[in-house]
Amino acid sequence: IDVSPERVLQSETSTAATVIDNQQVVELPLNGRSFTELTVLVPGAVPNPNPTLLTSGTNVSVSGTRSENNNFTLDGVNNNETFFKQFAVQPSLDAIQEFAIQTNVASAEYGSGAGSQINVITKSGSESLHGSLFEFVRNDLFDARDAFANAKPNFRQNQFGATISGPLAVPHTKPDQHNTFFMVNYEGFRFRRDSSIYSTVPTAAMLAGDLSLDVTGKPAAPIFDPLTLRPDPAQPGAWIRDPFPQNIIPRNRIDPIASIYAQRFLPEANLPGLTANLVNNKPGKHH
Repeated sequence: IDVSPERVLQSETSTAATVIDNQQVVELPLNGRSFTELTVLVPGAVPNPNPTLLTSGTNVSVSGTRSENNNFTLDGVNNNETFFKQFAVQPSLDAIQEFAIQTNVASAEYGSGAGSQINVITKSGSESLHGSLFEFVRNDLFDARDAFANAKPNFRQNQFGATISGPLAVPHTKPDQHNTFFMVNYEGFRFRRDSSIYSTVPTAAMLAGDLSLDVTGKPAAPIFDPLTLRPDPAQPGAWIRDPFPQNIIPRNRIDPIASIYAQRFLPEANLPGLTANLVNNKPGKHH
């Protein structure tokens, strides 16, 4: 990253900034190809270890400010996800010309965030026709087997795409008079990975209302029938309820909506026992 004084400090303003150009954006290795991963190269930037609902990229705190105080713009337009204050649109790396990160004393035009100002500039086109193709591959065929595993899990990750740019032909103009250009970019992502995740789910008996046993297999604490709530004649001001016989909720007392939800979203246990009774071997997929 070019952090020479003439690149970082500008004599006409007190703003300190780092500019990352297209060559650095494209050539630096990034797992996931998110431009936000390059923000950790800026002086004073620290990655947030627990980003909230961040599906890709890196959330950073700059110069001691919270990551929620960062302000993202894309070609000068607001690019902030409004709820968690993260970037909203993540352009493909091959479509980025450069991006600048202002770390402090930003001008008034960046007044919506007290942290860093991250402005991404996309490519604007070219006078002649240009294009590029790319694909980045991760595959279990290239990986070594885990020392504690009997076999390698299937793993496929492909990021691919293309860019094309050039002049836009305008009727009744000569080729050397083009002043309108275009740039088109496409990027696809395919991910598939086997998993072996152990979970605990309610058994068929529990979903039918039988709560006589807890997860350890011991008799569960009694469950009381809310419809039997009444004043306690032995203690004025107190209330009592009757427990369900054998801690079994009658089927006609189970909410039908809850039953439909359980059938739709809760998988059936495929292992014995009440804990760790489900192993999920379905591959994770993401497009």
